[in-house]
Amino acid sequence: QLMLFRPIGVDDGIWVPFRPCDTRFDPRYGTAVIVHGWDPPIFGSDQLKGWMLETAQLINRRFNGFINVIAWDWLDEASRILPPDSQTVQQASFLAIVLRFVLPTGYAGPVHFIGHSLGARIVTTGALVLGQQGIVVPNVFPPAQVTQLDSYDWVSGSSLDQEVPSLRRYGVYVDSYYGITNLGAHHANLWVNVPGGPGLGWPFTCASGVSGHSVDQWYRCTIPTDSPDADPVLYQGFCAINPLPDCLNCTIGFGTSALLGGLAHRPILPT
Repeated sequence: QLMLFRPIGVDDGIWVPFRPCDTRFDPRYGTAVIVHGWDPPIFGSDQLKGWMLETAQLINRRFNGFINVIAWDWLDEASRILPPDSQTVQQASFLAIVLRFVLPTGYAGPVHFIGHSLGARIVTTGALVLGQQGIVVPNVFPPAQVTQLDSYDWVSGSSLDQEVPSLRRYGVYVDSYYGITNLGAHHANLWVNVPGGPGLGWPFTCASGVSGHSVDQWYRCTIPTDSPDADPVLYQGFCAINPLPDCLNCTIGFGTSALLGGLAHRPILPT
């Protein structure tokens, strides 16, 4: 189901169910849509109340409350012992259907999808479904941007090598961040190799020690304007599969967000 972030003061907030005609959704502002991935009991945490809530709080603070933040909650299906990759296409379809139902008529966005792990596959497929089914509304159906935080390269029923180019033909900006599973660029506008810890030439402080699949933690470091990591320089290491430029002098992470309008910096890899 869709959950809407309801701010409490400046730095706090909670998730509440998002229903049609919900007056807490402000159609004057852009919308971030956050989707989690696999969440088995062994992980020991509720992602909705963990990194997703922290991300929502940071985004809300970045815009001084003049923003909408939504989460797609599929924890019941995501909590299985084995990765529920077969669920991603179905969840993507559900997300697309519910968004068309609850977002107000005439809403102009922009909408920015952000997904981690299997959630990155859901936002990618869901964005494509929004473009292929129903009336196209620029920057909303499909969204203006899809951010993949260490997406699975392949799951049953969908292919990034097919979906990402299709999204780009709709004008969707796709930025992709590699931790351990997102091995290929898959024709994204921007592909970033997020290093796994300190001492690797990465000028970060709050993300020091980030390793493996926790790309969402690194991404959150780029959201606040008062963070020294809010406008980082990309140092791209060698990747045998996709040899990319060694250094791109540009903003990455949340600095690319369509929600920032003309303030966004949006590098595009050479094709």
